[in-house]
Amino acid sequence: MKNLVYKMADFCKKIPAVVPYSSEILLLFSWVFKLLILTCSLTSSILEMAKIYKCLLCLLAMLVSYQVPARQHLDNTKSLLWRISGNGLAKPSYLFGTIHLICKSDYFWTNEMKECFANSDVVCMEMDFGDSAIMRAAVAGTKDPDGIKLKSYFTPEEYIVVRNYFLNNAKTDLDDRQDSKLSMLIGLNFRISLGCQKVASYELNLAAVAKKIGKKTSGLETLQEQLDALATIPADKLVKGMVAIANDNTRCKELVQKMVAAYKDQDQALTYKIVSQPSFAINTDVLINERNKKWIPRMTTKMEQGSVFFAVGAGHLGGEQGLINLLKEAGYTVEPVLSPPADVKPDKMPKPSFDLNKYLSENMHYPEKARRKNIEGNVIVEFTVAEDGSVSDPKIVKGIGGGCNEEAIRIIENMPHWEPGLKNGKPIQVRYKQPIQFKLQ
Repeated sequence: MKNLVYKMADFCKKIPAVVPYSSEILLLFSWVFKLLILTCSLTSSILEMAKIYKCLLCLLAMLVSYQVPARQHLDNTKSLLWRISGNGLAKPSYLFGTIHLICKSDYFWTNEMKECFANSDVVCMEMDFGDSAIMRAAVAGTKDPDGIKLKSYFTPEEYIVVRNYFLNNAKTDLDDRQDSKLSMLIGLNFRISLGCQKVASYELNLAAVAKKIGKKTSGLETLQEQLDALATIPADKLVKGMVAIANDNTRCKELVQKMVAAYKDQDQALTYKIVSQPSFAINTDVLINERNKKWIPRMTTKMEQGSVFFAVGAGHLGGEQGLINLLKEAGYTVEPVLSPPADVKPDKMPKPSFDLNKYLSENMHYPEKARRKNIEGNVIVEFTVAEDGSVSDPKIVKGIGGGCNEEAIRIIENMPHWEPGLKNGKPIQVRYKQPIQFKLQ
């Protein structure tokens, strides 16, 4: 009995400060406490009592830490793209927040996003947009399975108002869509609120690119699961909201534009807050939180098989029950992959804080291969100048070969800090293009 207690004391020294919560372990600890109390009652040695007491304090501290786990700090870094690593993963995976529909002029796809997409083995979306059979079923899924006519949800007066709204703003006659589900009106109205003629879909674009380059696609849930989630929106709430919007769409347009602005700023935390507002008429717990929890084990299984580029609605990323936080709680390291926000143009462009020509002349090593082949010209390099002026992530925009491209990258990577770009007087991260001239003497 006493030897067992000593072994427990030695074991306590090896236990890490933070371990996952487990009700089974707590039950085990309660039995250990009983054992310790019994042992204490059977020993008379002061030394033995001290060791037992030390073990008891160790276990007590652990028990307290289990009972009151530390609150996970939410990472509100502005980024739509996150790298997932650790927890036994052989290769990193990526989490990207999409917006299901956006004006074509607002659509953006940064170099960082392209690179992470290219480095992944599989593209996984909410459902598999790369499966043509699922897409055909999705179209069929917009039909009301019970045969309820669309106009039956409204009073005759309300239906006239709503029908005219979609007829005037979307050139869509609801009389021709009487077999559609009521929730179909959400998508139609979202497109109206965007206020543009040409729209783009991240999911459809990613699926098309994946097909073109032979990259596999998959989904985190079935079409039926997604339809069931949408079906949780109460019909009376949808009807009331749609009638109000048909009478005055100002508030809805403002909210959609606010969401698009947050998305273009890559503010995943603000995007979550916006889609969680009552104005969006959704059940946040069912449509976001519960689905997030359901997706985590599915994401885990997929990531164990290779590198995955997960592309889901940006509203799923932020918040305590968002995917970023849930993945961290599951033991993964989740870090932002930063890239410049869309359409954020600096008032003042970054510039070298040193004599650039002098730096180039003193640090350039003309590649021997380029010298032998008489290769000359400009290599254009695009790189990031961060808020602190540091230079990183150089990419060749236009190269000339002969080793000059690699030398241009080396020169940029070893540059001193620049003066950062400014927006409203504040430093911002900017992607900058710089020509590096190679000229034989």
